[in-house]
Amino acid sequence: MGRTLIISDVHLPRGRMDTGRPLEALLHQCDRLVVNGDLAELHHPGLAAESRRRLGELQADAETLGTELELLGGNHDPEITPLRALGFAEDRIIVTHGDAFTRRIAPWSRHASLLEQAWLEAREAQGNEVESVEDRFEAARAAAMAEWALESECPTFSTPLSILVKPRAIIHILDYWRRANRLARDFASTFFPKADFLVVGHTHRAQVSGGARPTVINTGAFQSPARPRAVVLEGDRLRVVPVRRRKGRWAAQVERTIYEVEVRGSERVSGRWGLPERAAGD
Repeated sequence: MGRTLIISDVHLPRGRMDTGRPLEALLHQCDRLVVNGDLAELHHPGLAAESRRRLGELQADAETLGTELELLGGNHDPEITPLRALGFAEDRIIVTHGDAFTRRIAPWSRHASLLEQAWLEAREAQGNEVESVEDRFEAARAAAMAEWALESECPTFSTPLSILVKPRAIIHILDYWRRANRLARDFASTFFPKADFLVVGHTHRAQVSGGARPTVINTGAFQSPARPRAVVLEGDRLRVVPVRRRKGRWAAQVERTIYEVEVRGSERVSGRWGLPERAAGD
């Protein structure tokens, strides 16, 4: 029996990622580690070089330990891999970052309207009347790349203090939190109608939202508010557990269960989706 851990929004090397090999303990705890988007600040002008170094260390550690490292793209690392979604348990569990749920990607961003414009231009260029999930992922990638092109002129990233001094950003964040689960379910019903569970990140708000199908599980972030969680797929169980930092290392508290449900064959990969082939090398 194997164990898969799913986390998101690490944002290497920011915040409490300043110590060497902060995710090494997680690699020891599983047979497969899935990072569901925004692993590293690969497109931030001031952080890209250090991000690439940290990514290389993580990949080397995974190889040494024999742990499969599965990376999905997010809006902070849109070209880290063409892969954007994983299915488990005959696609009853779908894992994707969450930046493809709305045309503005991050409505709290100072560039939100330009992100939407880039998204719409990408969709128009695709020329497909019926949108595929690959089309959706490519539009999200195009919007993210447009934001990083703008950020290269005056690079910033959000911190608790920078958000607090911008009341408008707080309003947009709270509004998106209110709508996030509905948007996630709309996405799932359009592209993954078999899904009973949708594992996401992006908003940095850890939660389990049931009461409607699919159940939306957000694993939170290693940055502010820095109370990340991990989804554990093992045997016929799906669990959500806390991830905590000790002596500079983050580890899953696998003995503490926040949420648990039976899902037959939970750890078996059943599908992979990503950028269309024409976009993967662009």
